[in-house]
Amino acid sequence: MSEHIINIPCSAMPMLLETNSEIAPIPFIHCNRIADFHVLIYLKAGCMEVIEDGTVYKLLPNSSFFLKGGIHHVGVTPCDKGTAWDFAHFVCSEITSDMVEYDWQTVVKGRIRLSQEDLNKYFSIPKITTLPQSSDIKRLLSDMINAHNTGNTLGANNLLWQVLFEISELPHRNKTISKSKVSDVISFIEKHYCDNFSSKDVEKYIGFSYKYISSIFKTETGMTIKEYQLMLRIRQAAKLLCSTDLDIAEISDKIGFYDPFYFSRIFKREKGFSPSKYRQNYILEYNATFQKSEYYTYIFEYNLFLFMLQKDYTTYINRIMLEDIPNGK
Repeated sequence: MSEHIINIPCSAMPMLLETNSEIAPIPFIHCNRIADFHVLIYLKAGCMEVIEDGTVYKLLPNSSFFLKGGIHHVGVTPCDKGTAWDFAHFVCSEITSDMVEYDWQTVVKGRIRLSQEDLNKYFSIPKITTLPQSSDIKRLLSDMINAHNTGNTLGANNLLWQVLFEISELPHRNKTISKSKVSDVISFIEKHYCDNFSSKDVEKYIGFSYKYISSIFKTETGMTIKEYQLMLRIRQAAKLLCSTDLDIAEISDKIGFYDPFYFSRIFKREKGFSPSKYRQNYILEYNATFQKSEYYTYIFEYNLFLFMLQKDYTTYINRIMLEDIPNGK
């Protein structure tokens, strides 16, 4: 089943029919119907499942969701008592075949710019969107509900249009901020990779939902946040194994693994050797390298002695550079 996307023409303001905030006093199932209006749901707390034309959608807190008018939808499982959401029922003009999609590059730093040329354009609303913690959309929704319930119909419609536009713009805006946010996540992990930080800790530091930041982190790096944390932990463990005489339990504790047996199992999975075998291999390789280094040191000192006798330092330095005599390798 394909998603039923709502398209909004730039030339006509949508009309708000009904809006409010709700909290389920008892377990609640979304109604079974084919509505003649579109539905916006912003889930604030709890979970909600809705089927639209055979496709199941699972809503999580801090996400917006749209149901298209004229398409059958029905609730799946009961929402828990205390589930909270804002909703809006609205209608809008249909787009025509000669309309083109709005160019989001004209939105500069979140400022909406519409010109006369945009009257023949439309924008599409994503089915589900996780709203950033710092998003103004939640405030706009609250203002829209308040305006509608106090009789300010024109103001409520204007706020609805802005809500729809900003939700539509959000995925395009995210493309420009994703790299900087990923950099912030990397910085956070590198500072705290030995700690057992939670998703809430990441959200507090970054200012976005963990689900959203995890998604762009995976897209940009090819790794999940936990995979990157594990990579740093294993890298540090390998360094400590090779540069200290700490035992396995001490190293496990230092990098945030409080069970040395679990640490050893994970280390072997990642490196192909147990921690003790990895250390043993390193010592053997180091000793072999050291012996080779002693040989090159002897050759180096012998050649230096010969050239010093000839006092031809320039020739010696040039020869060293050209031959690139290994230094401890």
